[in-house]
Amino acid sequence: MFFIYICVYENHQRISLLQGCPFVKGQPSYGSLSSQVIDALRFPCAVFVVLIHAWWVEPQSGPAAYSFPELFQIFFAQGICRIAVPLFFFISGYLFFTKLERWDWKVYFGKLKKRTKTLLVPYLLWISLAILWELSFSLFRHYFFGWGDPFQFLADKGWGLMYWNCARNFHFVSETNLLGWAMPFAYPFDYPLWFIRDLIILCLFAPAIHYAIRKTKGWILALLYPLYLLNFWIPLEGFSAEGAFFFSLGACLQLSGKDILAVFERFKLPALFVFIPTLIVGFQAYGNDPRWGYLIKLMTLPGCIVVFNLVAYLVKKSIWRCNRFLSEVSFPLYASHTIGLTLLTGFLLEKLLPIDAQWAMFIRIILKPIIIIAIILVLYRLASKYIPRTTALFTGNRSKGN
Repeated sequence: MFFIYICVYENHQRISLLQGCPFVKGQPSYGSLSSQVIDALRFPCAVFVVLIHAWWVEPQSGPAAYSFPELFQIFFAQGICRIAVPLFFFISGYLFFTKLERWDWKVYFGKLKKRTKTLLVPYLLWISLAILWELSFSLFRHYFFGWGDPFQFLADKGWGLMYWNCARNFHFVSETNLLGWAMPFAYPFDYPLWFIRDLIILCLFAPAIHYAIRKTKGWILALLYPLYLLNFWIPLEGFSAEGAFFFSLGACLQLSGKDILAVFERFKLPALFVFIPTLIVGFQAYGNDPRWGYLIKLMTLPGCIVVFNLVAYLVKKSIWRCNRFLSEVSFPLYASHTIGLTLLTGFLLEKLLPIDAQWAMFIRIILKPIIIIAIILVLYRLASKYIPRTTALFTGNRSKGN
């Protein structure tokens, strides 16, 4: 909350002076160090999401119930890697309002038109590809091994619901907040794309977000942050508290003309002092401990600040240079890694190294995401070379630098 207070307080006068025109000339350009850091973060954040799904460990009663390899997976995949999606939301909010000197309906619909190409079309295509993959696999199992009805999964997942929330038929609930409200666990058939779905909703509500930030002079963040931390939110699919807060935070910094790194630099030590102990306690609470969900939420904002400052330092020192190919492949890596690859790679590694020893388990753990990422990198390179137009549709023309 201290970060939110200082950030809003410093921006108070700037936003109030921009009532009619929330964007002014001279604000940080997208060619600045901040843009280099954003580009450098794309691929690592996509890798973090891959690790979350590749290193999933079934929750147990506490740390004593896990082996060392499982603890290793929990610490990284269910700890550090959890900052990836909040960072994506934050960056999306910051970039949505960039390079503008006015805000009106013409600008808004122009933004939506662009997001149709970069978000909606890829969203529909990747989910369709995931459904076709599953259907092909089901048909193969049915006709070669006689396993079940190949079309049953379509009914189980709710047919059209597969493009919005195929978990609805199973009545999954991720968390119950302190008021006892059941917060829906909602994801499309290609489940990492719940982020894209929520981002599309946020873009549609951009005028309301802009209005709230401008009218409250940024203080809306002081309301959104505790609502996010306590999980008091609208229990509707597609409206995540995480998305609303981090998208709005990025939007607020952009609307106030603040450079991300100039703000985050001031909070690098306080953020680090919050991030590390929260990460450790959250790691210990992973499992059936109700504290875990709240601790992860508490960790994300300071975690984002720590990561931004770390990557900025590495970029400034020329230790880390953004690779254009890796930046381009970050979206297909994010969107495609669960389409057969996660399960298939795990299955093959179990068959190739069928040893129960912890060293063998650790090798399988390390190799699994490496193989998944390597396969996607190769496939993307081939696709962008031989079918560039189709690849551009699936990536929202990101391969062209859009």
